[in-house]
Amino acid sequence: MCRTCGCGAGHTIQLELQVRDGDGRTGLQFLHDRLMGSPGILQVNVDEGSGKVLADFNPQRTSRQEVEDVVAEAGYAVVNSQIREMDHQHGITAFLKRIVGK
Repeated sequence: MCRTCGCGAGHTIQLELQVRDGDGRTGLQFLHDRLMGSPGILQVNVDEGSGKVLADFNPQRTSRQEVEDVVAEAGYAVVNSQIREMDHQHGITAFLKRIVGK
């Protein structure tokens, strides 16, 4: 956990996946739902047009391989995957913690 603002930075990994539909499903909503129901997955964003999936996960609860396995079990092929650098900005939360002193 970030000592400045208390967010999960440093304990969350963002995995960018390029996926292709292997079972003739339309869209990525099914994959979104499957990923969100998996342990350790914190947030999922899908881009229907490009087939890009961003999955934020806790590496203490799941691994990159387990995330990719969920994608494959859902009927999608992983074309490419890479770990992305998380954007981390100290916003209003850090400001309030400095004022309150916690």
